[in-house]
Amino acid sequence: MQIEIDLADLYKAQGETSSGRPGLVKRKVAVKRGGKTFQQYRWVKAGTEEPAEVKPVEELVEKPKKPPAIMGLNKPEKKIEAKEPASEVKVGSIINVGGRILQVKSIDSEKETVTVGSSFVEDETHLFEDLNVKAAKDKPKPEKSDFASGLKAGMTINFKGKDKKIQFYNTDVKTVAFFDDPANYTFADINKYGVMPGEEPKAKAEPKPKKKPAKEKPAIKMTPDNVVSLKALGDMGVEGGINVATTNVVKFKDGSNGIYKTSGAISTQGEMNFKEISKILGWDNAPETVVGDFGKGEGSCQSWVQDIATDDINDVEMTKEHFDDLAKIAVVDMITGNWDRHYNNVKLDKSGKVWAIDNDTWGDETQYDVNNMRKRGYACKLTWWSKIRGDKADSFQPYADKYVKDVVEHKDEITKFIKSINKNESKFKDDFKDGYKGKFGEYKSVKDLTTNMLDNLDRVTGGQSG
Repeated sequence: MQIEIDLADLYKAQGETSSGRPGLVKRKVAVKRGGKTFQQYRWVKAGTEEPAEVKPVEELVEKPKKPPAIMGLNKPEKKIEAKEPASEVKVGSIINVGGRILQVKSIDSEKETVTVGSSFVEDETHLFEDLNVKAAKDKPKPEKSDFASGLKAGMTINFKGKDKKIQFYNTDVKTVAFFDDPANYTFADINKYGVMPGEEPKAKAEPKPKKKPAKEKPAIKMTPDNVVSLKALGDMGVEGGINVATTNVVKFKDGSNGIYKTSGAISTQGEMNFKEISKILGWDNAPETVVGDFGKGEGSCQSWVQDIATDDINDVEMTKEHFDDLAKIAVVDMITGNWDRHYNNVKLDKSGKVWAIDNDTWGDETQYDVNNMRKRGYACKLTWWSKIRGDKADSFQPYADKYVKDVVEHKDEITKFIKSINKNESKFKDDFKDGYKGKFGEYKSVKDLTTNMLDNLDRVTGGQSG
């Protein structure tokens, strides 16, 4: 037979001294601790339910026992904030182990080991934790700022102190290009110098290193007193063309050559227009050109382009290497109204530089839009332009945009030069006796030509002033 006995009654029956604590008996009472109430046996005064004033017993929290030491496995744990790479790899995965690219051959989850190898490295086994340490060391440090990754084409940001609109945004190669800048910038550049408009720049743009001035070639002395020989193209057997009789090859005492043309005052002025406007803009895109009488009357003389890469620029694939020079030529042609920039009037030297020659056509009203080079080439005979149509034209446009800004900055100087041509109106009278026919109109005086040039200048700059 089983009998249930209350220990408190037993203690009471045995007498107060049986507990070893005189006057106290053990009873189940309500105890409050930590905001909670629960039942617990306590020593209380005999005949009451109040617990005696005894020191509270702290709750015992069992501490986890350390596992027995096993060599190479249970080393002191290290805090790892990120996920452990070793626990995520799979058989066949390619991982970086100490700078070596290896393939996972097998994984033992119980022993927490990974066997790796390659055709050049024998199989080797690593503990998970060892691989985690190696991976942490090999893992590239994240950039302090990831501003670039949140951008997209069409957004405007402040880059190196200037607000710029993004034209191309390439996440594959992590580069950014702006509408007004032909250069490509890395995400690292954008993170370093880019902020949203109105924010304080992160860092000042580093000054470009000063280039050592190139050694200047001795200037060709294209003066009448240095002429050694003079031959017209027609006398040299050149056939075709309307100017073979008035175009001459001049040889100077220093061995250099020049093209001397006596086709009239309008032609001579056209050559000087292109050269002078280029000089105002600081562009070296036409050979040295002077005016003088080199034996057959006053005309223009232009130095011969040295080291020609090819006689036919149509043989050359137009790339960004050529865009800088071509954009400068295009912008000046649009100001002067030159519609005759065909492939024979562009020369490429062996260094890759493109030169504008035979620049005597001018004074027509520009019929093309410099702000939309994709839509239409600016010269009706510009056969090389077909090589940069379509997507290439989109890449070419930023170069044109860039140099239009230079024109805006120097607009007042260019305007002053164009107006100065009218002061010599008398020397053009012979050329206008029977009228002068351009590509897009017929003109009666030099003022008609300069008026068109001023209109062209406004059209190129969009009416902006420097």
